[in-house]
Amino acid sequence: CPETCGIPVFTQEEIDELVEVAHNNDMQIAVHCIGNKAMYMVFEAMEKALTKNPKEDHRYGIVHCQITDKYLLDKFKELNAVAYIQPIFLDYDWHIAESRIGSELLKTSYNWKTLLHSGVHLGFGSDAPVESFHVLNGIYEAVTSKDLTGKPEGGWKPDQTLTVEEAVHCFTMGGAYASFEENVKGSIEEGKLADMVVLSRNIFEIPEDEIKDIEVEMTIFNGNIVYEK
Repeated sequence: CPETCGIPVFTQEEIDELVEVAHNNDMQIAVHCIGNKAMYMVFEAMEKALTKNPKEDHRYGIVHCQITDKYLLDKFKELNAVAYIQPIFLDYDWHIAESRIGSELLKTSYNWKTLLHSGVHLGFGSDAPVESFHVLNGIYEAVTSKDLTGKPEGGWKPDQTLTVEEAVHCFTMGGAYASFEENVKGSIEEGKLADMVVLSRNIFEIPEDEIKDIEVEMTIFNGNIVYEK
């Protein structure tokens, strides 16, 4: 049903007010938006608040942001908004997306590479507990554009796949940046929290289709081993 959209719970005026109150009280704003209509409303509210009271490094963002058109892709960059993305959604969505939104809008949807390469900050997540917390599955889907059974052959959105390095960065430094924590986590560096995993294989050297089969050998949290196989 490409010509339809969901039913708004809030009016534009109500969203404007909520966003403005949060903005003026230095609260970081992140709003769940799957469809393009919701993003239009939220971006309008953010733009109004930022125009009245400019704030350069706000790191406001949209959570999920699956269905986008060119206007919205450009708006992420214009407003310096963060895209909070869960690559595992591709696992199911590729079966239904075109029938829901049509082939034309689909061309600009799930456009992770376009966003990243335009300079937008992407923070990847698992969406647990709704989805599995297995981050390696998310990395696999971000770099192959295939579901966990290896379909479709060649990938669903092959023009939007990321490199392994890009996907790992989005799951680590991308998330840390989104929460203003890039100076304390997100990478293995002296002075940062010692949060890391030891994997059974080198994720940067194996075939991309095998990433989902990697096992976690050890988990270190804040310098302490909390899991060991």
